[in-house]
Amino acid sequence: MGTNQEGNNDEEKYLDSFPSGYRFRPYDSELIEDYLIKKINKEKLPPNRIKDVELYKYNPSDLAEMYPANEGKEWYFFTPRDRKYRNGDRPNRRAGDGFWKATGADKPVKKDGIVTGFRKALVFYIGKPNGGHKTDWIMHEYKVNSNTNRVRTGEHDMRLDDWVLCRIYRKADRSSRAKPLEPEPEVCDAIEYQHILSEDPHSFANLDFISNLNETELYLDITTYIDNNFTNSVSQIISPASVMLAPPKFSPY
Repeated sequence: MGTNQEGNNDEEKYLDSFPSGYRFRPYDSELIEDYLIKKINKEKLPPNRIKDVELYKYNPSDLAEMYPANEGKEWYFFTPRDRKYRNGDRPNRRAGDGFWKATGADKPVKKDGIVTGFRKALVFYIGKPNGGHKTDWIMHEYKVNSNTNRVRTGEHDMRLDDWVLCRIYRKADRSSRAKPLEPEPEVCDAIEYQHILSEDPHSFANLDFISNLNETELYLDITTYIDNNFTNSVSQIISPASVMLAPPKFSPY
């Protein structure tokens, strides 16, 4: 136990030695391929700020007190998941004095066109599922794309996954963060925007993600979202007359 703790401390010192501007902010595909898959396969991981914890035992506020936040006020965790029902495959979302509630379907995460995993967005509620109080805590939960399920060790084994990877943050922390003098897509408030850019940083044509944004993610600053590339591409296909005659079909608000 002591050796493991010393190793973690060495990694923290190594990451802290990086110059200002360097941050632990992996893209979705990197989180799955370089960290989660290696964790599941018991391979050596690159230096990271991901903690091992029984995440579903705690309120996220308690986790925030137990572990220091990464840059951007985020927390990364490896955690197991248990089944909600003995004979089912649904995960138990109870956590501390509340529960995590999914806000949409799983979104595929691709690497070189191949689906390597999935990301699910969840919101934390305090209380019981039939009358919980919604909080500002958001979680992105990552799982690998696998055709094989974990082998149960016995009749009473409720474990669903040995490891998934979770990124947690408070929406209030993100929306109140001071804006930089110049746009920085990798740290903008809309996590979805960041990952669209990671797949194709030179294209703004695929805008269907706007319709899929849920209320927990739709707080994108318009001055960050509409940059010169987007404005130029829109101006080429929409004339001033058409803009006056017809309202836009989508809005970031």
